[in-house]
Amino acid sequence: MLKTSRTVYLNGTSTNENNDVLANFNANLNGAGTFNISETIIDRSDMDTIEKDFEEFRTQAKALMEKEEN
Repeated sequence: MLKTSRTVYLNGTSTNENNDVLANFNANLNGAGTFNISETIIDRSDMDTIEKDFEEFRTQAKALMEKEEN
């Protein structure tokens, strides 16, 4: 018997004005309804940008996951 599950992924990257990668963000929602979101900081030289971008990413990820759950 075939069993399948669905997982939704969202990835984002925070960059500075020179397009240097500052951080990577990941979110996923699995078929059981578990929502995970993570942040990997690569360069701490501009934490204000990283925090702003992560907040924006979280907002977008939450909206997408809520949409997928309905």
